[in-house]
Amino acid sequence: MITIASRQPPSLTATESNIAIRCKTDAAWKSDTGTAGIGWIFNTPTVEELNRGANIQLYVSSPLVAEALAIRGVLQQAISLNITHIWVRSDSQVLIMAINRKRGPSELHRRRYSSLYFFLLVFVCS
Repeated sequence: MITIASRQPPSLTATESNIAIRCKTDAAWKSDTGTAGIGWIFNTPTVEELNRGANIQLYVSSPLVAEALAIRGVLQQAISLNITHIWVRSDSQVLIMAINRKRGPSELHRRRYSSLYFFLLVFVCS
């Protein structure tokens, strides 16, 4: 189960809140260089830190794309850590609403980013 949520967490059932790994993710974008820094922290339901990381992405066209790349990076990291239940938190309300509605912003429908948006939708719908 993958849940994507904004910083204000939705209500979860006791079962979901007891088993899902939490991941906070964020991105920062520099318009003059087209680079983005992304980072994440994985925590257990008891707030014990499991993993953290960060990296730089080149050729990023906007803050929205940077946030989408951050979530993709988190999901890829979750796969490598064999995490099966995750609750991803992001401060990008536009992206979260688009993913939850399964209808992305036009910015992510451009040819260059359509596979990124598809990747995010596959994980949310699984």
